[in-house]
Amino acid sequence: MGRSGRLWKASHKVAPRRAVVGVVMALLVAALSVATTVTAASAAVTINGCTIVANPTPTNFTNCPGANLSGAALAGVDLSFANLRGANLSHAVLADCFTLPQFAPCLLANFSHADLTRADLTGATTSSCFSLLPNPFHLPGLTACDGVTMANATLARADLSDTDLSFVDLSHADLERASFKGATTFECVGSDPLLPVCGAADFTGADLAHVDLSGASLEAVILDGANLFSANLSGADLRGASLVGANLTDANLTGADLNIANLTGVIWSNTICPDGTNSNRDGSTCVGHL
Repeated sequence: MGRSGRLWKASHKVAPRRAVVGVVMALLVAALSVATTVTAASAAVTINGCTIVANPTPTNFTNCPGANLSGAALAGVDLSFANLRGANLSHAVLADCFTLPQFAPCLLANFSHADLTRADLTGATTSSCFSLLPNPFHLPGLTACDGVTMANATLARADLSDTDLSFVDLSHADLERASFKGATTFECVGSDPLLPVCGAADFTGADLAHVDLSGASLEAVILDGANLFSANLSGADLRGASLVGANLTDANLTGADLNIANLTGVIWSNTICPDGTNSNRDGSTCVGHL
């Protein structure tokens, strides 16, 4: 299925009525045409003085430090390599899933390798889901979910408060001292409560040094190889999370729930374990002190 963010399902498997399917198919094809037009147009517009560069490269990219893009519709826009240091992206629409994945993908902003140092992303739409509910015509209920790409982006001291990161790719991103207050990192959605679509933020190889994730719900998140040096994870819910090879040096895990978490190869050094003891006095590990 690929990374956890790219998920969809059919909640019912009932033969649909051909006439209705024809109508729905026509609507979906029309939606795809509109989506393509919107995406292409987005790459050419100037928003509050910020010109979005089409087909960006490491040497030719959107250069808008401090830009005011609050509330902007940027879903589907390629902002890779962009310089958006200190930009205001609060409440911007960066992801939009509106139809079936067979006919049109979710529209997603691409921030790979972008510089978002100290950027304000408070309340931005970073993950999106669409559900076609079961209906009187017995069409299959489908759910599509995905999130923006921020792989290898620099988000040091960025504000990600109140964002939904459940389907976001943050692998190898620099998130040192970033704020995650009120952010969602795991959720299950779908038209069928018995077969939900679930997603968890991907922090593989990310730098999360000094972040405050105390009391955060980090259930099932991917933290493989992540740097959590001096991170505050006290009281965090890390059930089912994957921390393979993660660096927890000087991290505070007091009261954290690590039930069924994958802790293979974790670096324990001066780590405060969930039971309040120190890994240095527990045989250089917190295993057995969870």
